Amino acid sequence: RPHVHLTVQAEGLNRKRFDPRREDLFRFREAFADALRSRGVEAEATPRYTRGQGRAGTSMALTQLRARIRSGASRQPTEADLRQAREAMQVALGKAQQPAFVSKTRARWQDTKRRYEAAAERLDASFDREDRRLARDVRQFIQERASIETLPDRMLREAETRVREAQDRTRDGPAPNQGVPRGTPPPPVRRR
Repeated sequence: RPHVHLTVQAEGLNRKRFDPRREDLFRFREAFADALRSRGVEAEATPRYTRGQGRAGTSMALTQLRARIRSGASRQPTEADLRQAREAMQVALGKAQQPAFVSKTRARWQDTKRRYEAAAERLDASFDREDRRLARDVRQFIQERASIETLPDRMLREAETRVREAQDRTRDGPAPNQGVPRGTPPPPVRRR
């Protein structure tokens, strides 16, 4: 299924800056989809959360930088990654809370899922076989997107794993000869 992005010039011929708000942009998308449908093109303008997607992705520059880091071409982590890792560690240690948008995103997806499930139930009650098939498709869509994991969620999960591993190492005590380079002879035994 094609996915389309449109670009709008930010400055008019009169040199006035075009600065729409989020609600304006959504109305523009809906109007554009209506115009396409009136010309026989199947189109929808849906917010990300209704498609089971969390927050918008990262910029292409940041994506490419992270790819260079993963490939070994660069070892310098981005400032954004370091900040998110620090924030996630603070949450994992119980010293901070996750950002508000994470819980809002999760709550919005739960509400959207409930609406999809209600629609699937109504479709299932139909006598039309196509409606019942659509109900199965809706349920499959919901099942494939059981939950939305945001980047802060993933960073928190990794930080919690690191905290647990550190606690396990502390509880079990240091490994013998930990931190001693190979080939180092044992310390001399003192005799009295």
